[in-house]
This record gives sequence, structure tokens and C-alpha cells, in this order.
Amino acid sequence: MAQIAVDPPIGVADVPCRQVTTLALAPGAVLCLYTDGLVERRDEPVDDGLTRLCQAVTPGPPEDVCVSVMHDLVGRQYPGDDIALLVLRWLPGSASLTMPAQRPAR
Repeated sequence: MAQIAVDPPIGVADVPCRQVTTLALAPGAVLCLYTDGLVERRDEPVDDGLTRLCQAVTPGPPEDVCVSVMHDLVGRQYPGDDIALLVLRWLPGSASLTMPAQRPAR
């Protein structure tokens, strides 16, 4: 797992400029984007949820990864918070994905 710089969460602070990070993804690599409701629980440190997430994400079809992550981190329990999960898999010859580091001007 790559160690990258961390900015404040989206929507928490009015950050005029966010850091840009470029990662080289190996063929078959999986990128998992999620909201805090997936990993945060009131009765445990957030690092425990992050560890469970890292263990649940394995290379494979995005649909299978989503099922595995939701099963391992949520199961049949009510999470107590909203959850959003987006999984992308890098395949050779596929289109590139660019995500802007700054919010658009209004």
C-alpha cells in the first residue's frame, strides 16, 4: 500500500488547494474509494476499520471486491452511518482516469 499525503476530508474544511498525487498502478490493481461510514465505528479506533478494509480489498473484478468489502466490514449489521463505496480496477489498455485536485471555480 502506497503512503501518500493526506488532506482534510472533502466537505470538512474550505481548502483552497489540495495536494496532487500520482500513482502508477500495476495491471489488475484495485482502487477503492469510500466514505467514513464504511470504516468508522463509535466503539473502536478508526485504524481498526482501516485495517479491516485493507484486508478485505483484494485484486479482482470490482463487483466481487465490493461484495467482499461490504460483507467483511458491514455484514448484516446496521452501520449507523451512510456508506458509499466505489471500486475501480486498472486493466492494461483501458482508459485513463483523472480526478481534479481542486474544486471547480464558481
